[in-house]
Amino acid sequence: MARSLDTCMSVFDRARDLVKVYDGMEEDEKNKDLLRSSVVLAVSGFDRYFTHRFTDILSSHLKRKNPSKDLIEVLERAGVNLAFVLKLVAQQKARPFRTIRNKVQPSLFRLTTQQTSEIDKLFNKVGIHGLTGRVQSQCGKKLLIKRINHAVLRRHKIAHESDLNSHYKPNDLSPNTVNKWIDALEEYVVIADGIVGEHE
Repeated sequence: MARSLDTCMSVFDRARDLVKVYDGMEEDEKNKDLLRSSVVLAVSGFDRYFTHRFTDILSSHLKRKNPSKDLIEVLERAGVNLAFVLKLVAQQKARPFRTIRNKVQPSLFRLTTQQTSEIDKLFNKVGIHGLTGRVQSQCGKKLLIKRINHAVLRRHKIAHESDLNSHYKPNDLSPNTVNKWIDALEEYVVIADGIVGEHE
């Protein structure tokens, strides 16, 4: 198992553990913040996985193929410009592609890759087109992408609006819903990892 996938699975386990803690507590609205924390944690693991996985395959992609215009823009925004490359050549670095990856990685971690559309845009840059559609096709579950998008939108509501409704009351959330969201996030990641692995 690739390190990025292994790390992601451990984050999902942590998120599920929060649901288990909630299940062992008495019914109280305040305790539902454990479920909200679980959603935030699971979606952040999902986001982290895709930025890390992209950097995992960046070096091998650059070795095998000419970078697309979109990928060149990503590299240049990260500081991998002509001056940087010329300096690499002059220094005759033993692993120039690793140096490039290490230069790009911090800027990618500032990206948000929670929405499936953003994941698709990112992986298009390294020649992996229609990742979400391919995941959907392989899993054969109509609700998978819908559940992921619900989890991501709920994470935004929790993080940016304290998960409050228009009456300033917390929105309801059930452990069953949270577990379904985590399962969907995990299934998407596992299938996507297999697809991305074909391009390494």
